[in-house]
Formats: sequence, C-alpha cells, structure tokens
Amino acid sequence: MSGYKIKSGDAKKGAGGELMLAQGEKSAMRKWVETPAVNADKKTHAHNYETLGYVVKGKATLHIDGEEVSLAAGDSWSVPAKTKHRYEILSDDFEAVEVTTPPAHKN
Repeated sequence: MSGYKIKSGDAKKGAGGELMLAQGEKSAMRKWVETPAVNADKKTHAHNYETLGYVVKGKATLHIDGEEVSLAAGDSWSVPAKTKHRYEILSDDFEAVEVTTPPAHKN
C-alpha cells in the first residue's frame, strides 16, 4: 500500500459513529465524538487489537481491569488487545483520536 490522504469531510463513518481516518498496513486511526447519551448503552467489551488513544477535548472514565482511569483533554491511554473495558463519557463535548493495531477497520 502506498501513502494516501483522507481529506477533511471525506472520512467514512464507522458502525459506532466513529470517523475512520488514515490506515496503514499495521495500524489504523479513527476519531470519536461522543456524548453521555450516545455512549450510555455501550457495554464492557474486548477487541483483538490494541488501542492507543488521545483526548482532544472533554472528559471520560476508562473502566479497565477493575480500575477507573480518569481521562481529560491532553491525556492519552492504552488498552491491550483482548482486555475487557468500557468508556463512560462525562462531558457533552468529548473528542478523542485512537490508533488500533492491527487496523480495526479497512478503508
């Protein structure tokens, strides 16, 4: 795969409402814009990929391995593959960017 660009506004929406951004052979990037109401029904889950995230704005709590990790603008986090977790969105303006390895989506 050669390099490419996804123009602002051209990113596809994923099944969970996330914006699918750039993807390479080994990683993919996506952007989340969430509110407490949209996120309320999401249950504890695990994926076959590692997730690295960065909070652009807003606040959330990451529930992982029986712990609660507070996340705010400027914070980053990691969720290892096959680890049960869930996010509790605490602000109406939550935005985050995540990288998944291997890619969680295909462009």
